[in-house]
Amino acid sequence: MRRVGAYIRGLNPELPRSVQILQVGGLLNALGNGLVLPFLFIYLHEVRDMSPAVSGLIVGTNSAVSIVAGPAYGALIDRIGPRRTLTSPWG
Repeated sequence: MRRVGAYIRGLNPELPRSVQILQVGGLLNALGNGLVLPFLFIYLHEVRDMSPAVSGLIVGTNSAVSIVAGPAYGALIDRIGPRRTLTSPWG
């Protein structure tokens, strides 16, 4: 067990405190999205009177777009920078 603890302590990249806080925020955001997503299906079906098929299609499409857009926009940010990625080319 000591070897595992030593290994885990060795993984610490000693990032600045601001980066650690940012990473914890991203983790909490992802956790919150994962907890809310099942209730989105229930909300769409029960409150908005959508069929289960349409509700599932909306939730599934949201997840699929997130999976594809995350890495794509990450690469775009690395190439042209975050500010230019967020600004609209249309004004």
